[in-house]
Amino acid sequence: MRTLLFTAVVVLAAFVAFAASEVRNGVWTAEMDRDGLNITLFQGRAHGGNMMSLTIEVPKLTGLSPDAITSAGADVKFALVRAAGVFAFDGHFAGGKGAGHFEFTPDPSFLRDMEQLGYSGFRDHDLVLFAAEDLTPASVRGLRDMGYTIRQRDLDEIAVFHITPATVREYASMGYPNLPLREIVDLRVGNVDAAYIKAMRDLGFEHLSARQLADLAIQNVTPKYVLEMRAALPSVTPQQIEELKIANITTARIEAFRKTGYPNLTAQQLSEFGLQNVTPEYIEALRKIGYDKLTPQQLIDMRVFDITPEYIRQMQEIGVRDLRKMVEMKETGAADVLLKKK
Repeated sequence: MRTLLFTAVVVLAAFVAFAASEVRNGVWTAEMDRDGLNITLFQGRAHGGNMMSLTIEVPKLTGLSPDAITSAGADVKFALVRAAGVFAFDGHFAGGKGAGHFEFTPDPSFLRDMEQLGYSGFRDHDLVLFAAEDLTPASVRGLRDMGYTIRQRDLDEIAVFHITPATVREYASMGYPNLPLREIVDLRVGNVDAAYIKAMRDLGFEHLSARQLADLAIQNVTPKYVLEMRAALPSVTPQQIEELKIANITTARIEAFRKTGYPNLTAQQLSEFGLQNVTPEYIEALRKIGYDKLTPQQLIDMRVFDITPEYIRQMQEIGVRDLRKMVEMKETGAADVLLKKK
């Protein structure tokens, strides 16, 4: 509790101190975990109070020791030196948590090297990002030497997703050579690595394109989810699995649909059920008012046009009992006119 109170007090004091500062200054908070020191930077108001996070191994921070981080209380001054510039931190740590101010100073040699490569006119916000993500002129030069056309607007993504010549070579070694930059970005967005590719291949997906892998990973299609969907739908394809995931279809939902009288829904029907919010509860509500033999397509169409049990009751009261007619009248807007006159 004391540590949390300390952090809150220091952060508040730091924000007050830098209230009128620019992007090169700001406040930081940090917390230690097994991956390193998780640092969050809160930048000045000039760019709407930007925030960015990074995890740094403690030995890469100049002037900061593990003992100071985990101490009962220690004032600290330390630095993170990057190609694009230096972050100078000061503040306080206690029990693995810390907070304070930071100041960023761009490195003139970085600006010169980037200008030689044809990039200039960087904003302070750009430089802070490049430093935080450790973008280097050597890495950009290496990508260009591999045949990539790197526009200035591409630099942010290259930095954020840590795309380097080593990244390109790693994907090539996994069977994905000569990838366009856009596909590499998508793979990085999905955190597609060697372990993910191997796991999918072990499941029989040996010929997935880079785009397919990225799409699956971005939708958080895990090997576990693939196994679950295969158990429920043995012939399901990668594309169908992705669509099922987007529609939030789980084995529990599939079982619930079976219990409501729909044991043989296809992957496409399940996806449409999920996307159109055809739920077991909706099916049961319709069954209670006498509609217990509806086809999957009827249920989907009814949801598309917002055919609710209440709407059905209202239409029955004005003499409309044919379900197809109810859907048509809702689609054309005729139902709204009639119900307003009621």
